[in-house]
Amino acid sequence: MISIQATDLHRMLQQVTPHMSDDDCTPVINSVRLETRCGWLYVAATDRYTFAVARREVAASWDRDGHLPGHLVPAVMAWLNSEATAGHTVGLTLPVTEDSPVILTAPKNNALHLEYDASHYKNFPDWRKIFRHALTATPEAIPLTGFTTRYLNRWQHAAEKLVTWQEAPGKPLVLLDELGTFAGLHMPVGYHRDLTRDGVASGWIGATAPTATVDGLTYDLSRTWVDRHGDPWSFAGEHCPDGMPLMVLDGIEDDPHPLDQLIAQYGPIYSA
Repeated sequence: MISIQATDLHRMLQQVTPHMSDDDCTPVINSVRLETRCGWLYVAATDRYTFAVARREVAASWDRDGHLPGHLVPAVMAWLNSEATAGHTVGLTLPVTEDSPVILTAPKNNALHLEYDASHYKNFPDWRKIFRHALTATPEAIPLTGFTTRYLNRWQHAAEKLVTWQEAPGKPLVLLDELGTFAGLHMPVGYHRDLTRDGVASGWIGATAPTATVDGLTYDLSRTWVDRHGDPWSFAGEHCPDGMPLMVLDGIEDDPHPLDQLIAQYGPIYSA
């Protein structure tokens, strides 16, 4: 048996259970996996779209594993919440044999014996292999990626802040907390191969372009404008007190002209 604060175990389950499959026809992933390895307790859950693993250091010199079947998770969470509210430390016993239950114990002989058919849980995804590849692969420049929005709220209890990167398009997004106690993977959504960043963003790029209107004509300030003498002018990034943008002649940035005065003196102006 290992001892752990009820608040810590409750927190670990809170971090991973949103990622557990809700398909009770596939019990191996409609569960939370518990493992002790090299002095750490790990809990893991996945529905193959997202994958989450939480860990805490514990006093355990043996390697064991077990599962919390999905239909028992709400009862376990409620039990742990009660023990956490009381400030208790709980004991966790993982199966010694296939027929052994997962056992949670607390003061005053309060205990949960969680029995299940171990044959239903033999093929839980090899999270170490999956995570190691994602963690060690060299990221490349990613022109476009995307995620199914209904899965994003699964990360709200993972940590206050998460560090993230992605190996390549089509590869999972890696999410890590800063304490080394949580790791997650989020599979990107598939999209049409002809979809491009410029194509998706073009309408918004136009809508967010800086503009100004003078005498009924609207000028895109992200462009270079040429006066009647052929001299190029560009937006200085600043405005007059009345909001009129300041324009500068290329190479003479220390002599800005308000756009309306530029047009009056050297106009008309044309987009380069």
